[in-house]
Amino acid sequence: MSVAEFKHIAVHTTSGELAMPEVVEQLKEKLSEYPNIMFALLFGSHAKACQRASSDLDIALFFKQPLFGLDLLYLINELSDYTKKEVDLVVLNSASAFLRHQVMKHSVRLLVRDMIIYRKFREQTITDYNTYKFVSGMDRYDRPTFS
Repeated sequence: MSVAEFKHIAVHTTSGELAMPEVVEQLKEKLSEYPNIMFALLFGSHAKACQRASSDLDIALFFKQPLFGLDLLYLINELSDYTKKEVDLVVLNSASAFLRHQVMKHSVRLLVRDMIIYRKFREQTITDYNTYKFVSGMDRYDRPTFS
């Protein structure tokens, strides 16, 4: 990576990786206009700093009152128009335990209006994910194989 490219990378993700600060700042600015959004996370290629020019933005949102239907499509279009990138949106209020876990594990926090709500969600996600692993038998996938 050249020095010029490195100057554009500075935001640390929860997994220690980096994201492009101009995209992060754009999203923070736009998302702060929506008081119904309690917290917002960036995940995917932009959070891992392995995005391409054509990469979309993967954004996870937790709402005070979840959006549905046309309201959700309107928000996706607003974010896409604002950032000039395609946006894939995950509504964390209704996401599966596995998806919530993956998002929380590999994300950049864009906006947190209430740290208590964020921490409760994080703890509930950990609990739900561990329950999911146990009930689904997923914990057996990690057992060593016979030689």
